[in-house]
Amino acid sequence: GVRDGDRVLDLGAGSGWTTALLAQLVGPTGTVLGIERQASLLGPARGALAATVPDGRAEIREARPGVLGAPADAPFDRILVSAGARRRPAELVSQLGEEGVMVIPIRGVMHRLVRRGDTVLDTQHGRYLFVPLIEDS
Repeated sequence: GVRDGDRVLDLGAGSGWTTALLAQLVGPTGTVLGIERQASLLGPARGALAATVPDGRAEIREARPGVLGAPADAPFDRILVSAGARRRPAELVSQLGEEGVMVIPIRGVMHRLVRRGDTVLDTQHGRYLFVPLIEDS
């Protein structure tokens, strides 16, 4: 459900391909911020992103130790998490804007979370296997 003009967080950007795809979906007025913990992936991912999305609407940053997501850049309209969480991370839910949507695998089940004020609507969409989400430093 990424829309033209959205601000998107791509947590677990890896090779950068999801960040590049999301950049196409948000169009020229949107932005995508990819966050990656594995430093060895940053150079190749940034290079691939620059080759496919040269206008600067998307970037990939290294994850900060002890910080989940990008709270200083919040709020986001959409958050895509490409790592399996043990629990619903309140730190990421708080980075969603009003009517923001996060897709995240939790304990092997894909969840779609929609923030409406202080309420979070949580629907489940099948079972999946991902690398673990590192939630602490």
